[in-house]
Amino acid sequence: MLTALGTADPGGAWAGPSTVVGNMYDPATMNGGAYVYTVNGTAPCANASATVTVTETGSPNAGTDGAITLCSNGALTDLFAQLGGSPDGGGTWSGPSMITGGIFDPSSNLDGTYTYTISGTAPCMSASSNVVVSVEEMPNAGTNGIDSVCTGDAPFDLSTVLQGAPQPGGTWMFSNANVAALFDPAVSPAGVYAYTVQGSDCPTATATATITVTAGPNAGQDNAIALCSTGPVVNLLGLLSGMPDAGGSWNGPSGPMANGSLDPAVATAGAYTYTVAGNASCPAASATIMVSISEAGNAGSNGALSLCSSQAPVVLFSALTGSPNGGGTWTGPSPVDANGTLDPGSSISGNYTYTVTPVLPCPAVSALVDVAITQAPSAGMDADAALCSSAPAAELIDLLAGSPDPNGVWTDPNGNASNGTFTPGLSTPGLYAYEVPAIANCPLDSSSVIISVSTAVFAGNDGDTIVCANGADFPMTPLLQGPYDTGGQWSGPQGVMPNDVFHPGLDVAGTYLYTVIAPAPCVHDVAQVVVQILTVPTADPTFTMQPGCLPTVVTFNSGYNGEGSCAWDLGNGITSDSCGTTTVTYTMPGNYNVTFTADPGNGCIVEQPLGAAVVVANEPTAAFNMVSDHIGTLDPVAAFSNQSTGATAYHWDFDGLGTSRLFSPQFSFPFGVEDIYTVCLTAFATPTCYDTLCADLLVPANASAFVPNAFSPDGDGHNELFTPITTAVDRNDYSFIVVDRWGQLVFSTDDPFAAWDGHLPNGSAAPIGVYVWKLSAMDAISATKFERIGHVTLVR
Repeated sequence: MLTALGTADPGGAWAGPSTVVGNMYDPATMNGGAYVYTVNGTAPCANASATVTVTETGSPNAGTDGAITLCSNGALTDLFAQLGGSPDGGGTWSGPSMITGGIFDPSSNLDGTYTYTISGTAPCMSASSNVVVSVEEMPNAGTNGIDSVCTGDAPFDLSTVLQGAPQPGGTWMFSNANVAALFDPAVSPAGVYAYTVQGSDCPTATATATITVTAGPNAGQDNAIALCSTGPVVNLLGLLSGMPDAGGSWNGPSGPMANGSLDPAVATAGAYTYTVAGNASCPAASATIMVSISEAGNAGSNGALSLCSSQAPVVLFSALTGSPNGGGTWTGPSPVDANGTLDPGSSISGNYTYTVTPVLPCPAVSALVDVAITQAPSAGMDADAALCSSAPAAELIDLLAGSPDPNGVWTDPNGNASNGTFTPGLSTPGLYAYEVPAIANCPLDSSSVIISVSTAVFAGNDGDTIVCANGADFPMTPLLQGPYDTGGQWSGPQGVMPNDVFHPGLDVAGTYLYTVIAPAPCVHDVAQVVVQILTVPTADPTFTMQPGCLPTVVTFNSGYNGEGSCAWDLGNGITSDSCGTTTVTYTMPGNYNVTFTADPGNGCIVEQPLGAAVVVANEPTAAFNMVSDHIGTLDPVAAFSNQSTGATAYHWDFDGLGTSRLFSPQFSFPFGVEDIYTVCLTAFATPTCYDTLCADLLVPANASAFVPNAFSPDGDGHNELFTPITTAVDRNDYSFIVVDRWGQLVFSTDDPFAAWDGHLPNGSAAPIGVYVWKLSAMDAISATKFERIGHVTLVR
């Protein structure tokens, strides 16, 4: 196997014991040693080289496969000599039997494949080869034998004369000619017979049988014969096998026989023995014939049957005459079951053969039954028929079930003869009887059909109509032509309708079906009304009013683009025939209802009132006042009273802080903020006729009080006095008191600007501690009384 010497940079050159081609080393053609690979460098780089040292180890050689065939009694064989090529010695053998030194013993070792293996030294792998050994068993023809027989003895196999255990499959020879292994003393010659078993690799084996034949009586050989009870008389001697001598005696089941003649009609079955007397050299000889006598069959004599196809199955056996044997078989134009039963309803006329097959050698016998089958008359089967009054005339025979014969007669429900035709609407419903007359030995047949008639329905004839999309609702049933049955169901393009009313503004054009449900078997009847819907012209009248009050100029636009004539009713007695715009001046106040009408000329007139009345009014007067007099920063809610006249709508604006459309609203201004706010009221007589009034509103500050929680009257000039700091209180309604922990009054005043200096009423300094105060005052803005209670700490 080729081996790559390296994967260095390409372009170098190898130098070594052998020439290297393409970096590959071939152990078969190259020598081991040091191989140097050199890559030339480019200045200033020097050349680079590397060395690969190759050491070769010899590969093991196990030779090539071989094969050998040995005889089981052959000599010991060296399997190594059977290998091809030049195998190395020193290997090991393995195979079906354990062998030593490669020596195979065909008498004890098993045949099969034996493997020779030479172990390799790394990197070489082990080598092996095979020798296939086949061992042939030594042929065995037995050993020589001798026998003496009389000419009357039975034939025998020559191998029974040989001694030992001769194997089968060999050949017999006599006088250099192949002969059969069966020796018949009556005809086979006496002498030496050789038996040979041929070997392939083993030598051929031979043994002999020496036969001596002495002349003696010959009764032939045993045999067996089967006779029929009706057969002829037979000569038993001629039925023995071999070549029996004449002149012997017979003995049978009934004793000795005068001669060898046997009559099957009267003889007894059993063993019949023929004996020929012996001589001085050989004893008497005998042979036996086993005679079986079968009873002849009896199929009876021919018969005949006349049947009707409607009668029950019959047993054909009963139609035979004589005394037929049972157990025979039937054949004929139609199938007959194993019991000989024939079904007239499914069979045809003809000769049906009964065959009895006795035990061989008796022949089969048969007899015929001539069967004549008359087809029974058929009136079909009873049936019920439901007809519709509008159906065409029906043949009664077609209404029966089955396959009735056509030659019968009909009787109507009243017992009268009928012509076999039923006309719905004219013939009488009820039971119609049908009878087919008898034929030969077949009786008459009858059936009936009960007829019921359902009344047909009529949905009328088709109709049509053309309506306007804005037309009035209308019933569709009157549009049907001719008479029609009531109680039907209307349906259309949008499905089933609750009634027959058509709504031009909701329903769609198309075909509308009127269906009347019929009782079975009548079919439902359907009529249709085709509805066409004419498109109504579209008008969307609008108006614009010039700003201001009376007199008011109003411009109307019809929003109509169709053809035809137009008319305006402007609500003030004035009309216009403009199909586009028209302008009118209203000089009197009021609500004017305006209507636009367009007639495109196809009968579908559109009359469209304006969506809202035109309101014309005199100029209103806006006026209001504030209801509450006590608004302040602590309660900045103002209530307003609307005093406007001539207005119907109002818009309040509270200095941009909010709006209202109420007649007399309330509004809450920012809490705690003292400011002047502008309030405006716009009074509308119409959207374009209005008056606006604005007024300023002052939200004054409400009363407030701040009371410190500590003071220090120690003479340092800081926080020496204790007094509430108030705003917007009524000076004429003010009270402030201070008490100690026991409730003793230590200070009181009704002057909002007075303060406690920390002394008791007797002029002494109040002790350090906590004191309770109470402030009662009137809010000068809201005129409401308020109180505050707290505590203050006196420190020094």
